[in-house]
Amino acid sequence: MYEREMELIQGAVRDGRIVFRYHALKELRAENFKIGDAVHCILVGEIVENQIDRNGDLKFVIYGESIAHYEMGVVTK
Repeated sequence: MYEREMELIQGAVRDGRIVFRYHALKELRAENFKIGDAVHCILVGEIVENQIDRNGDLKFVIYGESIAHYEMGVVTK
């Protein structure tokens, strides 16, 4: 359903065109994940839903797994 969006997001990750905001880093740390886990999740996961944030921007929730194969979700924008 979100194949094109997933290709664009994964392409951005592969090209190094991603930024982790402070809030995202704080959430990763609180869940004992690292940036590499989020990257891995994006590369192997799939979009499970889209959302609109309070600024009206479209976000995608990607569900997948960490490097150590723990289930995790990542919100991308």
